[in-house]
Amino acid sequence: PLSENIKELFYTNSGKKRSVVVDYGLCILNYARCLSIQKKYEEANKMIDKACKYYYVFPKLNHLSQLEKGMNLFYNKSKIGLEQITNSLKDLDQLDEKFTKSETRIIKKAKRLIKK
Repeated sequence: PLSENIKELFYTNSGKKRSVVVDYGLCILNYARCLSIQKKYEEANKMIDKACKYYYVFPKLNHLSQLEKGMNLFYNKSKIGLEQITNSLKDLDQLDEKFTKSETRIIKKAKRLIKK
């Protein structure tokens, strides 16, 4: 964790999300996605791990990132890739949140990988 005090780092005094910290994590995640497109899966996973440090208190973002990491592991022929995908999908199913089109597309892609 970046800070012991989660409220200080991720929330303003009024209780709203402090978007600067989360947005920085999302920038790193987008870079990781670019690396994945280039088939640089190991580097992408390192960046995903780094990005998660900036939004670990938000389960939806964190689980989606771990899902993408699992997909990268799968593409990189790692044995733990399918396990990570399965666990992340279970975690996402337990959330009571709606997903955007792009998030839904990632989830469907992961489910297709499991069926292979």
